[in-house]
Amino acid sequence: MQNLSPDFVKLDHTKSRNLSNSPIKQVLISLILEFTHEKMQLVLEGIESKVDLSTAK
Repeated sequence: MQNLSPDFVKLDHTKSRNLSNSPIKQVLISLILEFTHEKMQLVLEGIESKVDLSTAK
């Protein structure tokens, strides 16, 4: 596992659906972004509203 260097991390819709209404999900995604920001892209599935998209940005 230590030798893996993925280009992206993909989270399924259960982590991003209703993101704007879930402070816990927002913190989780924020922490993952901190971890991945320099070396990987974060892909979120299930963004279905403009509000959630805005929150994800």
